[in-house]
Amino acid sequence: MAAAAVVALGSMISPTSAGAATSWTVTPAGAYAAHAAYPFLLTPYADYQCDSSDVTDGHFSSTDGATGTEIGTIDAIGFENCSIGGIVSTLEMTATPWKINVVGHNASNADWADVVSLDASYHLVSTPAGTSPVISTP
Repeated sequence: MAAAAVVALGSMISPTSAGAATSWTVTPAGAYAAHAAYPFLLTPYADYQCDSSDVTDGHFSSTDGATGTEIGTIDAIGFENCSIGGIVSTLEMTATPWKINVVGHNASNADWADVVSLDASYHLVSTPAGTSPVISTP
């Protein structure tokens, strides 16, 4: 299932402005791990709300120019207690890596940047007894 994973990352991503253009820089570049509370996975079919997610393997470039496109990757991620309409399901990452794009400044915290992965792909591993899982691939 293809999805957009939407999260905010801390001070490792920072903007530098020159007029109207913004150039995003990652300090330090390289491998990272991250935790997100209440991330969303937005799909064409339904939106999953999870209690948390943990990136256990990811990489950031030091800079990508002016756009923030493909500034990093998520190579391994796990999700906890994801649900649609109160039905909790287990999601598992499939195709890797997921490319990270900067969306912009986080409205709640000036030290964070909002990022999205538009090529996120995963499948539904299990659902509660008595329900029918929806399993698809990108």
